[in-house]
Amino acid sequence: AARGDCTTIDSRWQMRPAGAGALVALGSLANYCYQAAAGGIFCNDGEARPDDGNQTSDPPATGIAFRAAGARDWQPMAQAALAGQVITAIETSPDRRQLAVATRAWDRADAPAAKQVLRLWLMDITDGKATSPRRLLEIVDPLANGNHFTDDDTIRALSFSADGRRIVFTHKKAAGASVARADLYLVDTDAAAKARTIPGFSRRAVAIGDDRVLGLDDGTLLDLDTGRTIARVPLQAALVRAGWIERSRLLWTSTEDGKILFLDSGDGALVLTLHALPDNRYFAAAPAGRYD
Repeated sequence: AARGDCTTIDSRWQMRPAGAGALVALGSLANYCYQAAAGGIFCNDGEARPDDGNQTSDPPATGIAFRAAGARDWQPMAQAALAGQVITAIETSPDRRQLAVATRAWDRADAPAAKQVLRLWLMDITDGKATSPRRLLEIVDPLANGNHFTDDDTIRALSFSADGRRIVFTHKKAAGASVARADLYLVDTDAAAKARTIPGFSRRAVAIGDDRVLGLDDGTLLDLDTGRTIARVPLQAALVRAGWIERSRLLWTSTEDGKILFLDSGDGALVLTLHALPDNRYFAAAPAGRYD
C-alpha cells in the first residue's frame, strides 16, 4: 500500500470470501453504484430497470461471478434457475463451500392481486463452479393495501450459523406498517430444509455461533433451537454490527459511539467494553470496574 502498487480488481456488489483467497459477488459497481455514507450500496441506473411502479436501488437482475485468487478477471457462474430474478443477498457458508442466495420477483405495482415471490437458494461452490441451486424456501407476499414494493420488503441479508446447519434472515411483509419489526426465519440447510418463523423480531439480525441470533435493532439475544429470548443487551448507543469469536463463548457488537462490546453468548452478560480513542489508542473496562 505504501508503494502504491497494490493489485486492483473490479469492485462488485456483495463481495464475499469463497475460500483460498477467492471471491464471489454480483454485478459490477463501476458504472452506476456507490457506497452510501449511511451504509449499504445504492445504484442509480434507472434505465436498466423495468418501469413497473415499484421502487428499488438494487442493480438490475444479474448473475453471480467468481474471482479465483490471483486471477485478473471475474468469471460468470451461470445459473439457469435464477434467471429473471433479482438477487438481493448472498452469503458464503463458514467453510466457504456453499453459497446461499436470496432472490425476488415482483409483479407490477398496479397489477390485480400484485405479489412478490422471495426465494432462498443454496448451492455448493468449488473452484469457480457451482452445483444447480437447491431451493430451500419460497415466500409469496401479497402487496395487499400497499402502494408498491420496495427493497425493504425483500430479504436484505443472510447469515449462517457457525456450524453451517442453519441460515438466518428477516423479512418485512410488503403490507406491513412497521419498518422496524420483521419476521425472523431460521432455515435448516439439510435436505428437509425445515423452516421456523418468529414474528416481531428485529429487522437486522445476525447468527451468533451455533445456537444464537442477535437482533441489532433492540439487542434481543435468541436461542436458535427453541426460539426463546435469552437476554436483551442493554443499549446506550445503537448497534452497528455483530459477530462471534471462534472457539469461545464470546460475541462482539460495535456501537455507533465507537465502542466494541464483548458479551457472553450464553446469557448475554457484558464481559468487556473496548473504547476506541484517537491515534489508535484504546481503553478497556470490565463491568466490575477493572480496566486496562
